Amino acid sequence: MEVRLLFEKEIRSLVGPREALDAVRDAFAKLARGEATLPGVIGLDIPEHRAEVHVKGAYLRGAPFYSIKEAAGSWDNPAKGLPIGSGLVLGFDAQTTFLKAILFDNGYLTDLRTGAAGGLAADLLATRDVERAGIVGVGYQGRYQLEALLQVRTPERIVACGRDE
Repeated sequence: MEVRLLFEKEIRSLVGPREALDAVRDAFAKLARGEATLPGVIGLDIPEHRAEVHVKGAYLRGAPFYSIKEAAGSWDNPAKGLPIGSGLVLGFDAQTTFLKAILFDNGYLTDLRTGAAGGLAADLLATRDVERAGIVGVGYQGRYQLEALLQVRTPERIVACGRDE
């Protein structure tokens, strides 16, 4: 059995804000039509290490693959010189259920998908002519939200608020 390994740098070169927005739009539409299987989230707390783990899965009917995502984080990581969060995605053959790919994305796909969902919400709910947009948070997620927003709207001004400059 052959399993393809992809690492964050390669994943970033293959999937960006535009691809994420298109994929999220398609997935949400399929979910609304009942064409997706989306089980509940598994949450695992590890209190003695101030860590948490979330496991999510999804399958879009007719797709050749389904995926399982692990996103985790430890609030103590920055003191160790590590990012708070990590993650990976496992891709499985939908017909045989055998593992086909491991995507070591370090949470990139999670951040990108969340930003794309914000961009989709703006596209569906915001007026076409946007003068100003506000973003709460200036970390990774704020940046992904902005990138996704700029895929669907061109505000004249962006106001971002964060805990620090």
